[in-house]
Amino acid sequence: MTIIDCHWNHNGTILATAGCTKEQANVIQFFTAYGEQVRTLRVPGGSMRALSWERCSLRLAIAIDSYIYFANVKPDHKYAYYGNTLAFVSDTDTVTFWDTVTHQVLMSK
Repeated sequence: MTIIDCHWNHNGTILATAGCTKEQANVIQFFTAYGEQVRTLRVPGGSMRALSWERCSLRLAIAIDSYIYFANVKPDHKYAYYGNTLAFVSDTDTVTFWDTVTHQVLMSK
């Protein structure tokens, strides 16, 4: 892949790299801060010129030929809902269980 442009998201956890493959296909590859590839997005059109993250890193603006395309980026969230309980993992790897009826919270490390 020939790299055209790359940018970090707003908190530095994902690097979006825009490029062109040997087959002349436009792709955007997403990498973690540790260099692990998360996902590849194929983008139709002619010549890709640039990309840019939106302020909260939920969208990408992609310049192709004389057009600007917008792509929604949906991050993977670590949560589950079952019965009346919502369980989720925070950035510190703390699991929180929240009962949506009684509003009781149980945190576990």
